[in-house]
Formats: sequence, structure tokens, C-alpha cells
Amino acid sequence: MTSADTTAGLEKILTTLEALNHRVAEVEQRLHVTADGDTSVSAIPVERETEDEDRLEFRIGQFWLARAGIVMLITGCVFLLTLPYGTSATALPSLIGTVISATLYGLARIWRTSLRQFAGYLLGGALAVFYFSVLRLGHFTPVPLVSSTVVEVILLLGASTLCLYLAWRSESVYLTALSLGFGYVTAIVSDVPYVQLPLILCTAVLSVWISTRRWMTLIWFPAMCTYGAHFMWFLGNPVMGHPLQLVTGAETNLIFALAYIVVFAVGTLWARKEEDGSEMLFATAFSFMNAAMGFGMFVIIVELGAAVGKAPLYLAASIVLLGLAVMFWVRRRSMYSTFHYAMSGFIAMSCGIIHAEPVPDLFLWLALQGILVLSVAVWFRSRIIVVANYIIFVMMFVGYLIVAEGVTGIGMVFGITALLSARILNWQRDRLELRTDVMRGSYLVAGAVIIPLSLYSMLPAQYVAMSWLCVAAAYYGLSKVLRNKKYRVMALATLLATVAYVLLFTMSGVSIEYRVLLFVLVGLVLLVISALYFRAAQNSNHSMDTTARPDA
Repeated sequence: MTSADTTAGLEKILTTLEALNHRVAEVEQRLHVTADGDTSVSAIPVERETEDEDRLEFRIGQFWLARAGIVMLITGCVFLLTLPYGTSATALPSLIGTVISATLYGLARIWRTSLRQFAGYLLGGALAVFYFSVLRLGHFTPVPLVSSTVVEVILLLGASTLCLYLAWRSESVYLTALSLGFGYVTAIVSDVPYVQLPLILCTAVLSVWISTRRWMTLIWFPAMCTYGAHFMWFLGNPVMGHPLQLVTGAETNLIFALAYIVVFAVGTLWARKEEDGSEMLFATAFSFMNAAMGFGMFVIIVELGAAVGKAPLYLAASIVLLGLAVMFWVRRRSMYSTFHYAMSGFIAMSCGIIHAEPVPDLFLWLALQGILVLSVAVWFRSRIIVVANYIIFVMMFVGYLIVAEGVTGIGMVFGITALLSARILNWQRDRLELRTDVMRGSYLVAGAVIIPLSLYSMLPAQYVAMSWLCVAAAYYGLSKVLRNKKYRVMALATLLATVAYVLLFTMSGVSIEYRVLLFVLVGLVLLVISALYFRAAQNSNHSMDTTARPDA
């Protein structure tokens, strides 16, 4: 090997080592490894933090600045259009607004592909400025160009329709919501009840149709606008410069209030169902909102605005709401939506009873209503309604005790209602999928206590013990027929209470002849019952012995 060959070999080795060193350096750079071999993990979070900061900066720059800018621009245009231009140029502000709107719309069209998000903001601004330009024709000047309400409403409806058409074409849920908002503004601006309320209803129907066709989540916005616009009318439409004053004696507006509830409820019924058949979360939440806002507004208007006939109004609301509950159950088997509308309907029924009957007679009908509620709960297979009915029953009974200042004859109805409720729960236990007897036991205890107390308050003193003996006999009969031990326990407790009553309260105040009769009768009854227990115990022991010794 010559020296030249040796030099060439060394150069080749050096070149190879240099290439390897370069590749190792690249690998270390990608793995964030320092030259001394120390792996620096801190570089990764720093880089990520930098990336997050950059992402936040660009997000603010791209979206939030654009939104803030378009809001500022629209606000400036509104101030520009509201400036006084003199009586000789009443059409000038609207003309200026139309030109600005057309300019914004043209820019939005130009940038619709290159700056799509930015173009959407400009289109929204164009729609808002255009609607305000039309609105300016009849407002913000002492001498409006359009003084007729009919003409103004027609123009505003035309502007709203055009905005809605453009929003629909742009496939933007936000612009569609903005255009629907113009419809509610038009209703408020009309400032005439027979125009305002139908316009609100028509806008609600249109909103539901659009929501079911494209964006179901859109339904929240028009629902809130609908109830807000109607309540604004009830307050006297103060945004139109009227004094804040409740509208009274116009009960026909409640027809629209109920119609809103129906429209939005039906819209939810058309909503897409989850693939697994479960109820959609938004449908449940919206049903709650619709029932709460709609029926809540209905109650406020009835209590503060209706002059007469509140009970029939609540009855009508109850029919509507219970009808919606039936629809949700039949069509969707919706547990929670059915519950929302059903309970709203029963609350409306209770309000009607409260206005129809005086105190304390109304508790009689409220107690009977509990049976109806429980029956409907069984049909709907709703344990939630069962629990709610139980809580309402307890609250009503406590309220009855406070208002009536003690147990009266109406308490007898509460007792019978409690026993019937317990029987229904036991009868439909499997249908309701009840896993506990707490509510049923509570109903039985309530009935066992309330019925003797009611008889004590209703009957003369000499007949109380006799009536309690009859109640105990009825419990024993139910225990025999229904083969239920709980009624036997209730009968035994009633018998013991009868004995205590006879010993404590019949030693005075009754004739000696009645006292003798009562003691003898109670004694005979106790002996007969005791004999029956003996016989039952012997039969049970005989049966057990036979079972234990089958060969005996």
C-alpha cells in the first residue's frame, strides 16, 4: 500500500465520521438532547407553551378582533343613522344605511372563499345595517318618512325575509338566528297587540321549522325571544317609549302563550332521536325550559293580568300541558320530557282548584287529584312522577293541617287517598319497577293515623271507639282479601288505639250505660280477635310440623 492510498483511506474515514456526526446532531436536535448527553425535557413544554401562546394570539387576532370590529362598525353605523338630518332629508339616513349595507355585502361576497370567517362577519353586519336602515324610515326622527304602522310592518317583514333568505343561503346558524331576531324586533316595533302577538307566534313557527330542517340547537334562541317578546308586551312595551304598566283584562293573550308552548314542544318531538333510543339531552333540557318559561309566564300573566275566570284558564293550561305529556309518551316514550309537561299540567290543575274552591275545601280536591296523578304516573311508567306526587301529598297534608288548624272531615279524604295510593303502588309495583316499599309504607302509616284522627274530629265522643272498631275490622277484611300482612298490622294498631281511647277518654263525659256497652263490646271484639290469632298460630304450627315431619 502506497502513501497515497493511505491518505485517501484516511480522508474517506474522516468524511464518513463527519457524515455520522452530522446525522447524530440532527437526531439529538429532534430528540431535544444536549451535546453533553443530558436529555432536556424542559424544551418540550417551552415549545408547546410558545405554540399555545401563538395559537391564542392568532385566535384573538383572527376571530375576536373581527367580531369586536364588526360590532364597533355596526354601532357606529347605527349612531350615524340616528343623527338628525332635518325634515327635508328624511330618506337620507336610510339611503346611507343601504349603501353601507350593500358595501359590506359586496366585500363579504368578494372574500367569501379566501376569508370565509371574515366574510361571514361582514355579511352579518350588512344584514344588521340593512334592517336598521329600513327601521329608520319610521323612527328616530320627529317627521318619519313612513308613518303608517301597516306599511312599516310590511317593510320590516320584507327586510327580515330578505335577511333570512341570505342567511339560509350562507348556511350560517348565527346569521339565521340574527334574521329571526329581526322578526321578533318587528313584532315589538309594531306596537299593536293584534299584530304583535300573531307576529311572535308566526316567527316561532318559522323558527321551529328551520330548526327541524337544519339546526336543532337553534331552537333555544327563538324560544327565549318568543317568551321575552310576549312578556315585553305584557309589561306595556316599554322599549317603545310606553310607561312600564302591566296589561290587564286581556285574557285572549293567554291563547298565544299556550300556543308558544305547543309549537316548541311539537318542534322537539320532531327532533332526531339518538341511535340507541335514549332521550336526547338537549330535548330533555329544552322541554324543561319550554315548560318552565311558558307556564311560568302563563302563571304570572294570569295572576297579575287576568281579571276574572282564573280557574278555567288554569284548567285550559292543564289540558294543553297534559296533552303534550301524552304526546311525548306515546310518540317518543320520553321519560323526562313527559315528566316536565305532566307535572306542569298537574300544577296548573292545582292552581285552578285553588282559585275555584275556598279554603279549606280546596284540600279535598287536591287530595283527590293525587289519585289522578298516581294513575297517570302508572300509565307513563314514571317513577319520577310517583316520587313528586308523594312529596306533594306530604306538603299538601302539612298545609292542610296548618290552614285547617287541625284534622277535620277533609282529613278522611287524605287518609283514603293515602290507602288507595299505597294499593296502586303495590298493584303496579312491577310496571313502575319500584325497588323499595318506603313510599308505600309511608302512605299506609299516613292512612292509619289520619283516618282515626278524622273520625275523632267528625263524630260525637260516644261513637269514636265504635268507628275505630269498624276501621280495624275493615283492615282485617282487607288483609284477608288481599292476603297482605300490613293491613293486619294496621288493624292491630287501631285496636290498641281503641283500647287506649276507651280507657283514657270514656271514663267521663259519657253515660254509664254507654260506658258498659262499650267496654263489653270492645272486650268481646278483643277476645274474638285473640281467638282467631290462636287458631291461626295453631294452624301455622301444624303446617310447620307437617312440613318438618312428612311421614308423621
